[in-house]
Amino acid sequence: MTTQTTPVVSAGGTPPASPPSSSRGSAWLASWRVALRLARRDVRRHRGRSFAVLLMVGVPTMLICLGLVVGATSSISPEESVPLAMGPAQASITAGDGHRIAQAANPENGFSIKEAAAREVPGSRPGGTVEMNAAAIGELTGGEALPWTTGRTRARIGDRDLGLDTLAVAEPSRLTGKVTLRSGRWPTGADEVLVSPSAVRRGVPDSGSLQLLVDGGERTVQVVGTALSLQGWGASHELLTTTPDAMVDDSRSSGWFLMGDRPVTWADVTRLNEYGLAVHSAYVVTHPPTQDQIDPELREMGSSTSDTAQLVALGATLLLIVIALLVGPAFAVGATRQRRTLALAASNGATAGQLRRTVLAQAIVLGGLSALVGAVVAVPIGWIVLRVIADRGSPLGPFEVPWWQLAAICAIALVAAILAALVPAQRLTKLDIVGAMRGRVVTPPPSRWLFVLGLVLAAVGGAGVIIGLDRTEYVIALAAILLVLGTLLLVPRILHALGGLAGPLPLPLRLAVRDLARHRTRSAPTVAAVLAGSAALTMGLIGASSDNTQQRLDYLPQTLSGEGYMYAGGATQRQDPVDRAARELPELVITPVHSYGQPFEDPPPASDIPAEPFVTTLPRGCTVKDVVSPDLAPQGDVELAPEEGSGNPCLDLSTGSGSIPVTSTISFMPAAEIVRRFDLTGDEARTVTDGGGVLVAGKPQGIVSEGRVAIARGTLTIDDNTGVSELAGTTSTSRVPVVVRDRSKDTLARSWQAGLVLPTEVAQEAGWPLMQDAQLVRDPDGPIDAATQERLQQLLGDETYVDVERGFSNPLALVIAVLIAIFTLVLLVVTLTATALSIAEQERDQATIAAVGGSRRTRRLMVASQTWLLATIGIVLGALVGSFPGITIARALTSEGWDPITGLQLDRDAIVDIPWLPLAIVLVAVPALAALLAGLGIRRTPDLTRRTE
Repeated sequence: MTTQTTPVVSAGGTPPASPPSSSRGSAWLASWRVALRLARRDVRRHRGRSFAVLLMVGVPTMLICLGLVVGATSSISPEESVPLAMGPAQASITAGDGHRIAQAANPENGFSIKEAAAREVPGSRPGGTVEMNAAAIGELTGGEALPWTTGRTRARIGDRDLGLDTLAVAEPSRLTGKVTLRSGRWPTGADEVLVSPSAVRRGVPDSGSLQLLVDGGERTVQVVGTALSLQGWGASHELLTTTPDAMVDDSRSSGWFLMGDRPVTWADVTRLNEYGLAVHSAYVVTHPPTQDQIDPELREMGSSTSDTAQLVALGATLLLIVIALLVGPAFAVGATRQRRTLALAASNGATAGQLRRTVLAQAIVLGGLSALVGAVVAVPIGWIVLRVIADRGSPLGPFEVPWWQLAAICAIALVAAILAALVPAQRLTKLDIVGAMRGRVVTPPPSRWLFVLGLVLAAVGGAGVIIGLDRTEYVIALAAILLVLGTLLLVPRILHALGGLAGPLPLPLRLAVRDLARHRTRSAPTVAAVLAGSAALTMGLIGASSDNTQQRLDYLPQTLSGEGYMYAGGATQRQDPVDRAARELPELVITPVHSYGQPFEDPPPASDIPAEPFVTTLPRGCTVKDVVSPDLAPQGDVELAPEEGSGNPCLDLSTGSGSIPVTSTISFMPAAEIVRRFDLTGDEARTVTDGGGVLVAGKPQGIVSEGRVAIARGTLTIDDNTGVSELAGTTSTSRVPVVVRDRSKDTLARSWQAGLVLPTEVAQEAGWPLMQDAQLVRDPDGPIDAATQERLQQLLGDETYVDVERGFSNPLALVIAVLIAIFTLVLLVVTLTATALSIAEQERDQATIAAVGGSRRTRRLMVASQTWLLATIGIVLGALVGSFPGITIARALTSEGWDPITGLQLDRDAIVDIPWLPLAIVLVAVPALAALLAGLGIRRTPDLTRRTE
């Protein structure tokens, strides 16, 4: 039996105290636990909305994390470069030119040659190969010296000649970390080689026989596999051999890998420098010397700063803005859908804080899960991307995942999701419980003060972005934030104003406009998201289009339209491929272009300071000594800049007044080619065929006298240490008749960019030294087509550059097209996602319209009109916002440049080109396509439910 007793009341009449309640902190935690538990259930219950948020948060997070993984792997630290440069060796050693040296910690970052002669390596053979001197180097260093040689090897692939970067080392299998065998086996002799995956993509076989071009003949080797043979900066050699016999002689560089367990310290490095040996030591890289131990002139070499922190900060800021704007509509619609549930909770005693935590908990669960998925997915995708990049021969370090950076990005993504949910969560503090329970939506009118504030902020921000180019980057950043914030404050008032103008519109459009105005808490975030994408697109298009316009105006054609040219400079320019091209393509006319100077194939004269031949024009009143005088700096120019500086007034590079062959603008062509290119007739043509030339000058009166130009020839010496040039021997002067043409883009194309063009026949008859610069190619029947150009390139090999003048081509066309495609897709996804969420919320309204006789067509038009309006308003506002930073970018890109005719730097008016057509296409196509897709997504028959009011 149970006995019920009454609590004893104290004498004072006060009942006993109730059990102690839990603390405020524990209640707050308990409230969050409940909110998070409800959020997890809501994620599982509304999978469509959850998937949309997953995409909006996860995709930007994944892209930024992917960029960080690729960037971290691409950035090769000094420590990471050691195995790439030398594998497990203790050091890589190269010999100098017989002088002592001083070096930085890594000689590739800098070294200086001393005047003192290097000490002789005991047991070495002067002039011997690295294989001959390997034992002597090993004895000197106390280890085993493994010789290596790098250079170029030419291979014959079908009818093409390919140049392959080659590493030759006797035992490549010992270089773990530097050489990785991908397939096959290691070579065992001089007739076996390994090739890289990038070489295979160029057409080199990955197995079987390979023809190498050696000393004018062919040598057959066997490809026994593929391998990555990395260099210190991350790129891969294309061919791995055991001997350097097949390499082009003038391309070789060689040294030794120092194998063994004994580290090479800084003291060892400085000792070996006395023998003229440059040493890249693995130990020194990880234990670098102090600044006091390095030669004073080398102390600043090799130092660098990392932009990783700035890149992470920039990526985090972009991620914060993008996710907050993209996810805003989803959380706004989600909060609206839960209005009745939250009102029911509030009617049962839930506080405003608990209601807010319900919405914020969904942001935490969805945002955290999406960010984590995005970061995790980025790692394997990054590995695949980097594997493909490495196989293409691009420089990469070891695979690296910057975990702390990925964690920071995930945290930023989570914060962005929370910020996106903060506004709809805050609105719950003013929730109309009765209205929400009955399904009514009452949105208070927008604040006029916020509208005025938005106008002020937008105006100040726009002006700040425009004038911020002359200030610091912080001014531009602050102004951009104010511009975006001010524009967003205008959106509610614009939607409200549109609702007041909906009366005369057709029924579907009127319903759509009024619904947008009535549900501004749902519509405004969608407009903001579209605005962000449209602003970014507009900004990028204006900058790219303006830069493209400047490049088109500055474009200087290299030769006549439809004709080609080919370079194969230096000792690699061989006549054999050209002869073969002439035989294979007899329809083409190949004309060599020469300049004055010692041919590359001729041996240099035996002298401490060799004499170099030169030819120069003499401006009126100038002597040869005036042109080559070491006392006058060369920055003056009698034609291009006659009034600037105190330079040499007799130097006129534009018309050939210069003694250095690399800066001389005197070219030599066959007389018939000069006549053809300049369309000369009559006396002008006879002037050239009789030994004269063509002068291309803006102010010819400074150099032409009585129709002739003075030309001086001679030799001079240039001191390698001081750079001072002096006349050597006597000079000869002659006066050459010339045909004068004004300096313009057209005449420069005809003259092959030369200021003075002389007949080759005259120079050859006089015994002038000429060296071939390039070869001009033309088809007498018309312009050279792309197929002929490709065939010519194949015949000449990849060491010869072949191009055809086809006028200016937009290098940014593909970039702009990709930019438009990406942002169009983003705008469609944002608009359609917000529309889909809104349609889910409008189920009762759709049912009501259907119940009163509204057809499916009416409902489709209503939803399509809503989507079209949201996209149009967002794109128009975004275009206005993006135009301000776009103009600033255009001013920064185009306010400075070079005059294509004179070559002088210019400070000119900025070029601002607004691409109206692409912007109009986006403005018309994106809303129309979004509206079409949204209208097609309307259910055929909505669930008709009876209204309770």
